[in-house]
Amino acid sequence: MCEMFSVVIPVAGEGQLLQAAVESAVSPLVSRIVVVADDAAALPAARTCAEVFKQVTVLETPGVGRRGPGAARNLGLAEILGRSDSTWLAFLDADDTYAPGYFEALAPIVSRARAEGAPVVHTRLMSLTEREGQTNITEVHPLRYRFDQGSRFVSLAQEPHIIGTSVAAAVFDCSTLEDTGVRFTEGINWSEDSDFMVRFLLASGAQKVGVCADAHYRYRVQQGGSTTESAWANPLKYTLPFERFYLPWAHSSASLPEWLQNQLLYEMSIYLQVDRQVLSPAFDIDQSVLDSCSDYFQQVVGCLDSRVIESFALVPLGLDRRQMLLAVSAQVQQLPFYPVTSRQVFRYSKRPWRSLTKFTYFYTVQGCGGRDVPAEVFAHGGQEVAAAEAKWVSHTFFGRELVRERILWFEIEPPFFINGQSLDAQPYSGAPSLPRTVQGVASEQVQSGVREAPGAEVASLKLRLKKQLWRVKKRLTAGQVSPAPERLSLASKSIWFYADRSHRAGDNAEAFYRHASQQLPAVRHVFFLSRESPDWSRLEAEGFDLVAAGSSESERLFGEAHTLLLSDISDSGISALLTGVKAHQRLVFVQHGILRRDHWRWLNPRRIDLMITTLPEETEALIGDGSQYTLTGVEVVQTGLPRHDALLELASTEKRRDRILLAPTWQPHLLAASRQEFAQWIDTWLGSFAQVSGQGSLRGLQPVFFVHPNMESRLDKLGIELPCETVFGADLPAALVRSVAVVSDVSSIADEALAVGVPVILRLDADAPVARRLTSLLEHPGVDVVAPGDEVALLDALTRALKAGRHAPVVIPGARQRLLKALTNNQETRKTLETSAKGTKTQD
Repeated sequence: MCEMFSVVIPVAGEGQLLQAAVESAVSPLVSRIVVVADDAAALPAARTCAEVFKQVTVLETPGVGRRGPGAARNLGLAEILGRSDSTWLAFLDADDTYAPGYFEALAPIVSRARAEGAPVVHTRLMSLTEREGQTNITEVHPLRYRFDQGSRFVSLAQEPHIIGTSVAAAVFDCSTLEDTGVRFTEGINWSEDSDFMVRFLLASGAQKVGVCADAHYRYRVQQGGSTTESAWANPLKYTLPFERFYLPWAHSSASLPEWLQNQLLYEMSIYLQVDRQVLSPAFDIDQSVLDSCSDYFQQVVGCLDSRVIESFALVPLGLDRRQMLLAVSAQVQQLPFYPVTSRQVFRYSKRPWRSLTKFTYFYTVQGCGGRDVPAEVFAHGGQEVAAAEAKWVSHTFFGRELVRERILWFEIEPPFFINGQSLDAQPYSGAPSLPRTVQGVASEQVQSGVREAPGAEVASLKLRLKKQLWRVKKRLTAGQVSPAPERLSLASKSIWFYADRSHRAGDNAEAFYRHASQQLPAVRHVFFLSRESPDWSRLEAEGFDLVAAGSSESERLFGEAHTLLLSDISDSGISALLTGVKAHQRLVFVQHGILRRDHWRWLNPRRIDLMITTLPEETEALIGDGSQYTLTGVEVVQTGLPRHDALLELASTEKRRDRILLAPTWQPHLLAASRQEFAQWIDTWLGSFAQVSGQGSLRGLQPVFFVHPNMESRLDKLGIELPCETVFGADLPAALVRSVAVVSDVSSIADEALAVGVPVILRLDADAPVARRLTSLLEHPGVDVVAPGDEVALLDALTRALKAGRHAPVVIPGARQRLLKALTNNQETRKTLETSAKGTKTQD
């Protein structure tokens, strides 16, 4: 029997891309294409397709207004099922397309699917992006591993990690759809694909599914983000999918099949990831909604087996999040356990330049007898020993603590007795890997012979080769012995590698390079910078040992360096190098500002061997008990920022005060802003100043606009010239010390101003969430807060700043010397931190 396909395409709005979608579905193997118009606006495009393509039938959803893709798909299902001209059903979104040969690639595997008992076949989901005239097709979906073994049939019992979340990247057996009566849940547009897939597999009792590696579905990535991304701004996204989908799945059986547990964990991991986003949309969601989400989350996870949680590897899951899931599962099921969630202590690899080793375990506060941590006993030869450093970390989900992490540092590993239980310390080996494909039926190959278009095939091949190369490197380095400490001695010609940003200098790395290169001539000091940077010629003239960003030499020197001193570990050019940091190297984050806001979401996943801070409250926020940062006093040292030394020297000699520095922080949304939108944003700053600059005592003061490094290239690309004086990184100090005041929002430039006593005016809504996270800054006597657009308040604040003059600086000199001492001591412990803090108080 010849297998034939039907395709359902829901469409709403003008359907500008509908014809391309329909055209991609036309094939000798496709008998019908049902286009379902979900509103009146979509009808003209749908009818045009029916005139052009004979396979097209047009339907309309009943009623007024849109009923959603679920209702439209159900209408298409009703039209197709029961007819004899189709045996398989596919769903296509109106702005997506099938790759050429899609159905021809499917034909060999669907012809055997019924005999194999596989009522659904998954196809490959490719991302199609169009930007500046370029079309790129890549495979970036988290579940792409499903196709590593080619086209085949999969036993869900043997390979429960083969799940499906997209009905568009799949085809369904029509007879099974008719027998089960499964339809889309209407009125909800989140996770409805996963819900349809889960209910279809449960209702059919399927034990197998097919995967077709050569049938490529092209998902069009919309400019400005997909509807999936924007969904997180809707409070219902945090509760409705749980009520309609996840909880019913979790309660569908007393013993959930492992594939369904993996499907639930996959969905839960997305919520965990949203909570961990640096700029999470959840920040704007009411806490009562997030509390409900947390309640539902715990109910779902409570239905899952700890064994499945421990082995889950469909997507990356950090150790803290996995332990959180294990803790919730055990608590909800009321399993007999003492507070430690994994019954073990994790031992981390020891760095050759550090005498201490890090240990960590996770626990819940229940069973701690009212204490913050469990009862701990560490002993050697009958003698109790204390950890050189210890703290506990609170790990939360949408603000609710679900598990705690205990971090301990010891010179010699002791036996661990936690709540009277002896625990073994085991090396942390990283996240679990997906099991290799089992032999036999589950790995049976189906030859289809049809390939994606060359562009997409090459992109997909590059991704696979990159993954394989990473695995090879990991295997090759896994057994290597770290270099002996003598090799890393400062007496040898070791390398220190410095970088501010790949396209700009002028930050802490440059400032410390000047000092350290004079004090440690036995070390080779190398500064990383783009040859296109305006700072290249300046530093080259000063005799800096420069290495060009993006060059093979920069990669070689980075790999050979003993110490890496970086101001910005999120810079794209530097991030590319950070993937290759070796165990024996020392990564020092000489951050580019004073830490004011909660950045644990950004810092915790990153490797940082030493981080410098400036203020006591900043240090305590990082290393204190109960914080959400995993950094400790071993990895944090309060030295101050090297560039502040030079700034203080400059401020002591500069007497002029004839500038007002405007320093807005970078806004990520500006990356996609049009020229007009960007110009309007700039005008919100310059326009407000223009309203007040000529009034009273402010006459004669010149505005200076600080161009954030991320803004620089965008201004050039859009051809925008600012109608005032501008300053960039290296020129900022000179402009800052001449300023009457700095007008900013949440930029770190505000702290630069306070460092040397320059008044700060923050344009902020006092009730905004970001303002609540900046309490320590807003309470500083040198800071005024005005609402954006309030020119009267801005004029008053500027007048007060001019009259008040400079206040006492918040930093003291000597940061460069303190940092060099911390680095050459080779011991980043709290003892070093306390010595630094005492020195600060003495000089103060």
